[in-house]
Amino acid sequence: MQDGLIFVNSKKSQIQMAESIAVVIIVIFLLVIGIVFWSNIRKSDVDVKKIEYQDLSVIEIAKIASELPELRCYNNNVITKVNCFDWYKVLALNKTIRDPAYKDALFSYYNYYFKNSRVSIKEVYPNETSIVIYDNNISKTTTLQITIPIIIEKNYGTVSKKSFGLLIVEGYYR
Repeated sequence: MQDGLIFVNSKKSQIQMAESIAVVIIVIFLLVIGIVFWSNIRKSDVDVKKIEYQDLSVIEIAKIASELPELRCYNNNVITKVNCFDWYKVLALNKTIRDPAYKDALFSYYNYYFKNSRVSIKEVYPNETSIVIYDNNISKTTTLQITIPIIIEKNYGTVSKKSFGLLIVEGYYR
């Protein structure tokens, strides 16, 4: 009788042990699924934040470019108009940046402000001309393009002609 009782108890113990192992395996499986799901959510949050940061950096570059003192319109050393660019200063900066004698120094100076972007000015009316001020195209991936309407002023001695244009800032990212 004693042997039969031990046999029944050992079968009951084996069943309880198997149930416990099954519960532990199910809990571990659910934990792994939860961790994978959570990591995917965090990864997508990080990707969204990265894109948001890149967009904000392009906006910052556009703000810096629109306030470049070396291109602004001045009247007796006073800024007279908002978003006004002197066309001849734009041409001079473009020529100076492309000059091999100054290229390295100017590129490193403007690279500090403009990083991996392209800054250009496009005259829209009455002429259709475009000038690239800065271009550090490390890749062909553009995240954001910001266009700011500007006034382009051309001074011919005492006569001043104004035209409409666009300041175009494109951010490049890998």
